[in-house]
Amino acid sequence: MNLNAQNWNGKLEAFQEPFFAGVLDSSAWQEVLENPQGELANSIAQCNALEIRYDLIGEYSPRIVERIRKLFPASLLIGTIRLDRDGGRFPTEKSAERAALFRQILAESCSPHFIDIEAEEWRKILPEIQEGLQKSRTKFFLSHHDFQKIPRVEELEGLIFEAKTAKADGFKTACMSNQSGDFDGVYPLIQKNAPDFLLFSLFAMGKTGEESRIKSLIFGANLTYCSLKNAVAPGQIPIQNARMLFKNLH
Repeated sequence: MNLNAQNWNGKLEAFQEPFFAGVLDSSAWQEVLENPQGELANSIAQCNALEIRYDLIGEYSPRIVERIRKLFPASLLIGTIRLDRDGGRFPTEKSAERAALFRQILAESCSPHFIDIEAEEWRKILPEIQEGLQKSRTKFFLSHHDFQKIPRVEELEGLIFEAKTAKADGFKTACMSNQSGDFDGVYPLIQKNAPDFLLFSLFAMGKTGEESRIKSLIFGANLTYCSLKNAVAPGQIPIQNARMLFKNLH
């Protein structure tokens, strides 16, 4: 099933490109609320996906999704509560407590289209929110973050196997590039596994990883993350530049 053939508002629509996701943190969200016609809002409108970082926004009310949909109705919405171990603000030692927050988010009529759960945590979180996912018809994917290195291909294969074991609808890994070319051996893995998921995102962070955020899309990934105003992860490319680079590379 090709996610790009789905319209998440219930109508058929063919997307002709992958998903370029902007990340909504507290400062971006507040600026959009204060100036919904401003430069930042225009940049967000160029994203066809938005990641709602509940841990950065500090608001777990499901109503936030309703407000985002009204402002950006064409965007695929991904909700996550990121642990501090993975670059977020939610305490890692309290990871299991997020299940109640996810249930709260999923309980309302307006919920994200996808929930992002870390590959290391899904066995604790997923059973607690499975009913909410089913009732809200929300999908989920597993993610992994490595801020030190590019994992070995065998390790990445193991993470992909975990996602398949969990019956996840998507898979994401962001890992740190330390030198030019150290991600090159991963592209065949993307080409092989991306068709097995609705969403697939695998790229490198850091300056030398910038290319992979776009090149991974050429090899079959269909989700990458871009910066809006300020980068929330190393090596994020501004949305306007990302779209232009993809067009030229493609």
